[in-house]
Amino acid sequence: MNSVVITGLGPISPNVEGTQDIIKFWNSTIYGNSGIRDLEELMWIKSDKFDSFPVKKAGKIIGFDGNEYGMSAKDARKADKCIQFALASSYLALKDAKVLDDSGKSKIADISVQMGIGLGGMETIETEIPRMVRGFDSGKSTYTRVNPTYVPTVMANAAAAKVTKNFGLLGEPITMSSACASSMTAIGNAYRSVKHGYYDIVLAGGTEAPLVPSALASFAMAGALSRSGISRPFDKERDGFVPGEGSGMLVLESRKHAEERGAMIYAEIVGYGAVADRTPDMTSPDEDGYGLQQTILKALKEAGIRPDKIDHINAHGTSTELNDLTESAVFNLIFGEYVKQIPVTALKSMTGHAMGGIGGLETIETAFALHSGAVPPTINFQSPGDGINLRIVTESYCPERMRYALKTAAGFGGQNAALILKRYEK
Repeated sequence: MNSVVITGLGPISPNVEGTQDIIKFWNSTIYGNSGIRDLEELMWIKSDKFDSFPVKKAGKIIGFDGNEYGMSAKDARKADKCIQFALASSYLALKDAKVLDDSGKSKIADISVQMGIGLGGMETIETEIPRMVRGFDSGKSTYTRVNPTYVPTVMANAAAAKVTKNFGLLGEPITMSSACASSMTAIGNAYRSVKHGYYDIVLAGGTEAPLVPSALASFAMAGALSRSGISRPFDKERDGFVPGEGSGMLVLESRKHAEERGAMIYAEIVGYGAVADRTPDMTSPDEDGYGLQQTILKALKEAGIRPDKIDHINAHGTSTELNDLTESAVFNLIFGEYVKQIPVTALKSMTGHAMGGIGGLETIETAFALHSGAVPPTINFQSPGDGINLRIVTESYCPERMRYALKTAAGFGGQNAALILKRYEK
C-alpha cells in the first residue's frame, strides 16, 4: 500500500477577490474574511425586478478572469461557470504541485481527474431552456435557438473531461455526484486510487456554480436558506444555509513519488469513510446520526488511530438546524469528554455553501491548517445553539498539538463522507 500525500492546492473561493492562489485563500481564511455579498441581480432577473426574489445574499466570486489561469479565450467566454471554476482551480493545484510546463500542459500525462459535482452546468441550463421556450411562444422555430454545445456543456462529466483535455492528461476522468458530499467522495476515492497503486498522481476535488434563479428559488421554497443572509454554523441564531459557489482541487500523490521528485508536501491523507444514512428522507440526516457516526468510525479505523488522536475538526457546518445538531451529537458520541478539547471550525461561515464544490475548499483549508499549525475561525458565531456542545473556534488559533484532523461532509440523499488528514512528517 502507498502512503498518500497532498502536493498541490487549488482554491477558487468567494472569500478572495480577484486572482486567487493558495496563499491568498489561506490569508483571507485565517483572518476571517467573508465572501458573502449582497445580490443585486441574478442572470435574467435584473435589478429593477430583484426586490421580489427571495434570496438576497450569497457567497459569490468577484473579479474572476479565466485568462489568469491559462484558460483559452473561448473557454473563458463560453464554458459554463462551474467548468471555468474547475479549470481555474485545477490550474492552481497543478501549478502549485509543479507539474505544469511553460505551455500550461502537465509534464506528467498519467494523472486521473476525479471530480465531484452536485448540480452541474446550471447557468447554461438556465440560459438555454428559456431561449427555446421564448422561440416556441413567438411561433418561430425553436430548435435553431439552442446552442449546439448545450449538451457537452451541461453533461455531468463535462468538468472532469474538460480538465483532462485542457492539461493534456491521459488518466481516467471520473465524475462523482453525491450532492454536497461530492468533493469529499471524489477526494476519498482518489486517495484509494493512489493508495492501491492505480495512479501515482490524481487530481481530485469538486466544483459548483449554483447561483441561478431556479436552484435558489427551490432551496428558498424548501425553507433551507437563511432568511437573515448570515451563515453562522452551530450558533443559536442560525436560520439556514447561505448559498455559494466555487471550486477546490487537490493534487494527491504517493509519498514515494512525491519525495523522489522533490515535491513540497502539505499533509497526508490516512483514512476515508463513507456510509449512507438509514432514513428514507432525502433531505434530512438520520435522527440518531448513525450514517455520519459510522462514516467517521470507518475513517478512524482506516487511519489506525483512536478518536483521542484527533486534534482538529473541520466540520460540514452548514448553519442549518438539523445538520449542525446532528454533527454535534455525533462528535460528542464518538469523542466523549475529549470533544471539549478539539478546536472545531466551519468554512461555510465565510464562503456560504458551494454544494458539490465546498468539500474541496474545506479539505484544502484542513490540509493547510495542518501544514501551518493554525486553525481558522468560524465567523458570526456568538453562542451555541441548544444541543451544541463543541469548542467552536472564533479567532485563529494555534493548538499545542496539531497532528491529525477530521474533515466531514454530508449531502441530500443520505450521503456522508469523512477524511482523516495527518501532518506531514519527514
